[in-house]
Amino acid sequence: MSRVTTLPAETRGAAAASHSRLAVASAIGTAQILAWGSSYYLLAVLAGPITADTGWPLTWIMGALSIGMLASAFTLAAVIMTVISVHLLALLQSQGLALAAAVALGTLIGPSQVGARVLEMLFGRQAHPIWSLVASSFLVAVGLGMLVGAPGVAAAGIVMYGMGSGIRSIARGTVPLALFGNAGYAVLMGRIAMPTLIAQAASPFLGAWLLDRFGAHITLAVLCAASVLNILMVLALLPAVRNSAWEEQRSVT
Repeated sequence: MSRVTTLPAETRGAAAASHSRLAVASAIGTAQILAWGSSYYLLAVLAGPITADTGWPLTWIMGALSIGMLASAFTLAAVIMTVISVHLLALLQSQGLALAAAVALGTLIGPSQVGARVLEMLFGRQAHPIWSLVASSFLVAVGLGMLVGAPGVAAAGIVMYGMGSGIRSIARGTVPLALFGNAGYAVLMGRIAMPTLIAQAASPFLGAWLLDRFGAHITLAVLCAASVLNILMVLALLPAVRNSAWEEQRSVT
């Protein structure tokens, strides 16, 4: 007679967790591929027909894309940072840290933000503000990546994240001004802020749902993947720098 082997509960649980992580990672990767294709390549194909049908200049169409991408990048970054702000202690404690140690690490964010702003003011004046946004996005992604892959250096990850957050607080005001000029700046900032504020309001619930459904490690992995997607969105704005108001003003002066 054949014997039926029953796996221990711990083994079954580990296998289920591994399968869950694979499913989440696969879903995130698929979403990124579809989002990238539909955001950039589709418009490249349709821009000509849209111009022909509507009579709108190509610069208007691409400018609208730039505004949309800028709003999306700011919104995604706001979601990431709101989730981290609300759930940081729970995420750090899930890495095996005591509450006191988690609170101590959390206090590193404030000084990191201030230090990064000082560095940006000292060394970022001669560069286009988009590079501050790029630096911010990379720092946040690297910091979250360190929290996911190297919990032993959580302090360094927190500092990197804090620096990225601090620079972003400057770039979210300077980048729209540099790209589109001061004409209608207040209206533009209001339009960018609306989806950002809505997303921020929903972010604590989103973070709580991720923590409850998938656990802290998957939540950090999702936030890290979102920060990588945010980098791609910011990099997609680089072609708009050549025709930006900042470049035009610089060429005149």
